[in-house]
Amino acid sequence: MKMKKFILLLFLTFLNYSFLFAQKITSKDTIYIDEFKTFIEKDLALKKCKSNTFYCRVKEYDSIVTYNVYYKYFFGKLKKTEYIQYLSILKNRISVQIDTNSVIVINYKKTLDSYNNYINILDSLNRISSKINEERKIKSVNERAFKSYNKQYIKKQKHCLKKIKKIDNITSIYLYSIKNDRKKNVGVFEWRRDYNKTFMKRFFGKESKFNLLILRPDGSFFLKSKKASYHDFSEDDVFDLLKNNDWNGFLNEWDFRLKKLSKSIPIIRLYIDYYTPRLNCF
Repeated sequence: MKMKKFILLLFLTFLNYSFLFAQKITSKDTIYIDEFKTFIEKDLALKKCKSNTFYCRVKEYDSIVTYNVYYKYFFGKLKKTEYIQYLSILKNRISVQIDTNSVIVINYKKTLDSYNNYINILDSLNRISSKINEERKIKSVNERAFKSYNKQYIKKQKHCLKKIKKIDNITSIYLYSIKNDRKKNVGVFEWRRDYNKTFMKRFFGKESKFNLLILRPDGSFFLKSKKASYHDFSEDDVFDLLKNNDWNGFLNEWDFRLKKLSKSIPIIRLYIDYYTPRLNCF
């Protein structure tokens, strides 16, 4: 009888330690980091995550989970010496002809879309799709579909460049930082290499989703992220920026949004047949 009690006690002790050990392994601390890389309270972080000026990325590590806040779009200003340096790099290193009074518009990709990269995106979407709804599983893509996407992209950019050319003193540039098997010259425009990732380090960031830079001769600039929806900062808003020399109205609106942190309107996108990225100018 004593032996049975001892075995039972030993078994319960083992279960207790197993439960505590499992809790220790599975429970992780969550920290919240704002756009300035400083710690903030949970409530403020989650409010920023849902706003029309910020978005969040959740990262999971061995012992912690982090909520990182990033800008959807951003206004800033370079010092005169900084502006001159970047203008010199564009002219001399990247070989772009730029007028001194020109507003510079840079479309940026960390890496150019290639067929292999396109396949990887679709494979990941297939896995997500099959978990959510087997009936909507995305069809496998082939090279023909990729060429079709490229054709649509080039057609869209032709349209965009025509609209931009109607605005005085605009220089449109396409930059990338990492080589792959995609052709750089597509006839309508040329993708130019961001050597030493100079522009990525200063404007587009390692982790940010910024892909558009508007840089004015006075050093003021605007950055827009792929995460910014039409309701956050639309393509029409960008064209308004290009047409206006006075950005005070935009800056006041941005400052108001930063303080108010209004909720962003959610966008629902359906991926049917195959994945096609949004073909916007910006």
